[in-house]
Amino acid sequence: MGLVFVLAYQHSDSAILTPVARELLRRGHTVISDSTGWQAFVMGNGPRALMLVADFYTIEHARGMMATEEARFSGIGSVSVQHGVPFGTSDNAPNGVARTTADVYCLWDAEFSKWFRSPAQEVTGNPAFDAIRGVATKDGREALLCPQLNGHIRNRRMMAMTMGERADMYIKIARRAGGYVWTVRPHPSDWKFKDRTEQHYRIAAELDGQLQAPNGPPLYDLLPGYELVCGTSTVVYEAAAFGCKTIPVGFDFPPPIVDGQASKRVADIVERVMRNA
Repeated sequence: MGLVFVLAYQHSDSAILTPVARELLRRGHTVISDSTGWQAFVMGNGPRALMLVADFYTIEHARGMMATEEARFSGIGSVSVQHGVPFGTSDNAPNGVARTTADVYCLWDAEFSKWFRSPAQEVTGNPAFDAIRGVATKDGREALLCPQLNGHIRNRRMMAMTMGERADMYIKIARRAGGYVWTVRPHPSDWKFKDRTEQHYRIAAELDGQLQAPNGPPLYDLLPGYELVCGTSTVVYEAAAFGCKTIPVGFDFPPPIVDGQASKRVADIVERVMRNA
């Protein structure tokens, strides 16, 4: 059996990596995630592998990039899982392509391969979506939502929305898609900019909607209760996995793979990397 170090350092990493870690434990491997054990991990012996997400060549993802490079220097294989949906041009993807560093990069779908440049890529699906199977159906959504919203839910269609710096675009789309009760939920990376707070409240006010912080009710608890989700981020892809109608702003994506097997596929790759390192 081998030793796997799980590196999670961003807001949604644990949702993606925990299902795989559980599968590896079920198979008899040892899984650690405490940073104090990193040096013992890289200096140890026997089959080992690093598992993480977001190992891009950028300053904000330097922790993941450096971990994969140190693991490689120590003869340890690494597996990274797709973290989200890169949008447009950024420091991470100046030409629309993000460079990853792990030995194997696990994609949510083959269509996403054109968005990343990696030493090797394999399609696994998103392990976080394994939990979506068996979630409450549309008929059961009020029972699921009422506790999260303190018992308050209106009998009209609802829409969740994330936003970047495109406030006017969202308002225009929202007005065109009339008849919805709105929840405006900023992306975590956008919410941290306090100077945009006024913008968030303005959008919610113009839509006569509710502003909800990203650290509010868990997203996966809420999505079954929405009929339509609009945004520029991964939430649109996640909403599609729950069967919601979606309006992606600025990008297209393939239908999500939701078969409950993504965690097992990633675990298979981790085991192979351990054998080949």
